[in-house]
Amino acid sequence: MALTLNSGFKMPIIGLGVWRMEGKEIRDLIINAINIGYRHFDCAGESSIAEEGFWHGGIESTATARVAIQIEDRDGGAWSGGG
Repeated sequence: MALTLNSGFKMPIIGLGVWRMEGKEIRDLIINAINIGYRHFDCAGESSIAEEGFWHGGIESTATARVAIQIEDRDGGAWSGGG
């Protein structure tokens, strides 16, 4: 289920917060969460964003296209918007 924003972008209404998670912990969580249906993740802080390689590794380990995943950071930076 998703909300359609004014821009036309469809944002999943249920997201998973990953604040204060690091390294392999993020990768493993992303793999498991995507496999059970999560498509919206909220970093909420710079420490999670610094783990970008683990994010990409987790996403790439699933059969889900990156464009289907919404990753939000604290200030709406480059990761937001499913792409």
